[in-house]
Amino acid sequence: RHKYGFTLPNVLAEYMLNPELRKIEIEEEPLPTNYEKVYRNSGIVRIRRDNRSLTLLNNNSKFLFFHLGELRCYLKFGASFFGAAQFQAEEIKKDGDRYILESTAHGNYFLPFEYPPETSDWHEMDHSQREIVTELELNMKVIIEEIEDGVKLRFKTAGCDRVPVKIELGFSPGNLIKGENFMLTGEAGQSIVQSGAVEVKNRNESIKVESGFAKHNYASNMRGTEAPGENRFTVYFTDYTNIDRELTMKGK
Repeated sequence: RHKYGFTLPNVLAEYMLNPELRKIEIEEEPLPTNYEKVYRNSGIVRIRRDNRSLTLLNNNSKFLFFHLGELRCYLKFGASFFGAAQFQAEEIKKDGDRYILESTAHGNYFLPFEYPPETSDWHEMDHSQREIVTELELNMKVIIEEIEDGVKLRFKTAGCDRVPVKIELGFSPGNLIKGENFMLTGEAGQSIVQSGAVEVKNRNESIKVESGFAKHNYASNMRGTEAPGENRFTVYFTDYTNIDRELTMKGK
């Protein structure tokens, strides 16, 4: 409520009826370009350093966004584990200068039905009638730390071993993509499994990610994870659990 006694929905009418309002001047301030904010109620962390920004999100498969000018990149993390291991952090924890995102997936192995089910349709069977013989879990953790010109990421898993995992990076399309042994234009919808360093460049900026790894090519169609975005060029780093891997993303 304003000092003149009106509420926001009536601003235009009051402005027209009170000429003195036209004399009010509002002091303008430039938008901040260097800050670090934690919005706990929204589950969002925002870090901005001039034309470079970092956004972290909980309860979102795209848990990290890295922006540099017109270049954009998102990150996803996933595993082929009972169709239930698309990484989404339940909360964002702050530990000193680091942010920790964590997610745990659960899976079961069942014994056959003790008695024949009433239907031959697998999806209509009451699988709660089957005894559980083995329970498994896979813990996935991402530790994020701001560094000079960018961010350092540490990916860790614990629990079920020898599970295929992937890290997905979705870049702005139409830019130059360079690796140790290739150079191409990253068109939307395309993807590549990469080892070593990868750099994305436009006329003015570049984002460099290192060091990648590729232990398998089970990536874009991995069971239980989301399909790659059709409006992004996708780079995958792949391995098998359990892992303890580091990546750096730097923008210039």
